[in-house]
This record gives sequence, C-alpha cells and structure tokens, in this order.
Amino acid sequence: MSKFPPLTADLKKVDSSFTDVRGTIEMTDGILIYLSYTGVMDLGENGYQNFLNGQFSPTAKIHTTPRLQTAHPNYQWLNRLQCVGITELNFATFEADFDVYALR
Repeated sequence: MSKFPPLTADLKKVDSSFTDVRGTIEMTDGILIYLSYTGVMDLGENGYQNFLNGQFSPTAKIHTTPRLQTAHPNYQWLNRLQCVGITELNFATFEADFDVYALR
C-alpha cells in the first residue's frame, strides 16, 4: 500500500468554500508523486460562518480536479492525466472518502 503523508488544506471563503490541497504520495517502490487539487465545497446557506462557529452538517461533498506530477520514468503517464474527484468529508470523524476518475 502506498503511503499518503498528511496534506495541507486551506479553506477560503468567497461565495462558496474552496479547497486547495497539495501533498506528496510515496509509492510502495519509494517513488514520490506530487498531488495537487482545488475544489469547491458547498456548506449551504450561511455554511461558512456556521463552519467557523463549529456548527455544520455532519458531512459535505467536495468536487475536485486532481493533478499528479512526477519525474520518474515509470510513472510519467500520470503527468498526462486530468482527473475529477468527488469527496465526502465526515466532520465528526475528520475522515474523507474519495472517488477519483481520470478523464480521457
């Protein structure tokens, strides 16, 4: 199983809540893959302020556009992918379920 070290995530507020995530995945063979994605999370009406006050729905959907980058020749094919993702974030457990698809 590949290792997925902790990621950084910034929540920003304009008219919706946006995510901006960047991190590195270490594959089982030791190769590093850079992962970055932005996305939109809809917390509903007054959702951002409710989130700041610790009052929010138990889950939220996040729609993302992941990109993968590496210099290693065995994984160069990842550089050509544009992916889309749907994530369900569970605020009670701070766990996330990811469905990610490569567009072709």
